[in-house]
Amino acid sequence: MVTISFQQIVTLVMINTIWLTTARTALRGSAGPIMFQSSQSYLAFCVAMLALVGYFVWHLSDTRRLGRAMRAVRDNELAAGVVGIDVFRTKVSAFALSAVLGGLAGGLFAGGFCYVSPDQFSFAESVVFLTMSLLGGVASPIGSAIGTGLLILIPEWLRFLKSVHRAVSGDYGLSVILIIRYMPDGIWVFVTSRPRAGAPRPRVAMPTGPALQLAPASVGGGMVLEVKGLAKYFGRPQGRR
Repeated sequence: MVTISFQQIVTLVMINTIWLTTARTALRGSAGPIMFQSSQSYLAFCVAMLALVGYFVWHLSDTRRLGRAMRAVRDNELAAGVVGIDVFRTKVSAFALSAVLGGLAGGLFAGGFCYVSPDQFSFAESVVFLTMSLLGGVASPIGSAIGTGLLILIPEWLRFLKSVHRAVSGDYGLSVILIIRYMPDGIWVFVTSRPRAGAPRPRVAMPTGPALQLAPASVGGGMVLEVKGLAKYFGRPQGRR
């Protein structure tokens, strides 16, 4: 939500700083790559880029340093910092990667429509992108693709119903609330985590045997435990990189 607010502030500043942006409200004439001038070839190029980015994001979480660090920070920041992960650096790296992917998407958008205007990237569009991720599921690139496809196709399928089309395409706030309430992990996780029909439920074996008995503690005698140089660090331990 902070990122969306920052994007709105930057948009308003760029629109109103006439001395810097020369009061331009749109860019026209941007074309795609020379080898992909037709709409069919450019669509195939965008699909290929989508597959390439999806493959990269799919295997990003399995990388040794960055991927595992991002997963650890997502699950528990305090625990990740205790084991030596730089939480701030990991967050900045994730934000930078997201910015790179967003810039790539913006370049493909400009090459496909040959027209870029601030009106095309309003607050409503940011909410739509957020809804796409929440609907499909942020835990997997497949979920994000599912959410994107549904929010693009459903309004088109219901276009013949004007009132329903406006309600479906305009009220994304209610959609976000319902998704967070009933499917917090998205459609993909909801479908894949459900048990299959007819599959036997796993049985939990109950422990058998005599109950555990504690021996009486001995009093007196020599030193039982001696600890030297004990220390506790929150964040990166000193001397470790």
